[in-house]
Amino acid sequence: MSRLLDALGDRVVLGDGAMGTELLARGAAEDRNLSLLNLDHPELVLQVHRDYVAAGAELVRTNTFVASPRRLRERGVKADVREVMRAGIRLARQAAGDHRLVVGSVGPLGDLGLDALASRWDYEQQFAILAGGGCDALILETFTGHDDLDLALQGARRTGLPTLVQIASDRIVEEMRSHGFENIPDRFASLGAAVAGVNCMTPDRSAALLSRFSGNGPISLSAFPSAGEPGSYMAPEEFGGKVAPILDLGVRLVGGCCGTTPAHIRDLGARLAERHR
Repeated sequence: MSRLLDALGDRVVLGDGAMGTELLARGAAEDRNLSLLNLDHPELVLQVHRDYVAAGAELVRTNTFVASPRRLRERGVKADVREVMRAGIRLARQAAGDHRLVVGSVGPLGDLGLDALASRWDYEQQFAILAGGGCDALILETFTGHDDLDLALQGARRTGLPTLVQIASDRIVEEMRSHGFENIPDRFASLGAAVAGVNCMTPDRSAALLSRFSGNGPISLSAFPSAGEPGSYMAPEEFGGKVAPILDLGVRLVGGCCGTTPAHIRDLGARLAERHR
């Protein structure tokens, strides 16, 4: 049993909040691949991690969501993906210390025009670096297509680390059900996921999608909702009030996505503490 799965079996674990929107709010350039800040401005990334830890986060995701070889090259970046990702792991671990979990973050390749073999190779490179760098687990975030997710999970399985999957669209559920998979948790488990859930959706949409995860599969559920739509993000108290009911769906890992800040995570942590009194 891994440290992550042990923790999820014991309690609801509090994750961190958004990295991308928080870096932008602190002055990062909008046209920059934000994973490069691991090398160019490590102090900025480290401070975001530290602020989430200070807010109560027990799990820290690496700033590697857009660090794939293809995504770096599509912007003409010549940085070595290994250096970018290893720096991301070091910064997350420096903030997390020995007692909190560091989870290696990988985003979807989506519609970059890659064939299946090229996509799988891209994912495998990322996962191998994250696993070799000492991550406690891997997290596949914001996936919207079943085929892309399947390819990513093929690469993740090779590492032997627990893998978390978070989808950001009903489309994957529809695709699974069109292939006869009614029990969504079971399907995720068969693909190699240890935890499955949603991210990058409002709390209301997150709850609606999670409610479609019918059945009691052999995996834990997670939710990292956004704080609303860009330009109209909710205050921490409003966000926490909307996320709290999601826990009643059996979620064991909760954090935040776009628009969430350390203040949002602190509010969630207080609500978790209140629930467990």
